[in-house]
Amino acid sequence: MTVLPRDCPTAEVSLSQVLHQTGTCLTQLSEKILDLEHTIWGVPTPPGEPVMQANALQALDFMKQATDDLAGLLERLEKAVPSTVNVSEIEVIAPMKLEVLRQIITTNANALNAADNHAEKQEVEIF
Repeated sequence: MTVLPRDCPTAEVSLSQVLHQTGTCLTQLSEKILDLEHTIWGVPTPPGEPVMQANALQALDFMKQATDDLAGLLERLEKAVPSTVNVSEIEVIAPMKLEVLRQIITTNANALNAADNHAEKQEVEIF
């Protein structure tokens, strides 16, 4: 299978690359979850208010552990998949909602930090 240019709707990317990049993205997400845990831990609870931080911290801790496990799983899958196996970018990656994640997953490893910095500057809609 040949890799076609990215602007071609039938472009293919290496499955092992997709697994690697996705695992790296999950690892970065896990680091951000840990940052949130530290931020919540540092917020003082006003006197007389119920302590809500414990529940929030437990939820974030679960999310961090799950994210770490998924990143590890993808790393092991990457090693198990032959490097010659490709996937259709339009069918596998294009349906993702966040543009920055699509860019991270289809970008080479050297550009991950640039994409991560770009993600920090983007606004996220909360609805």
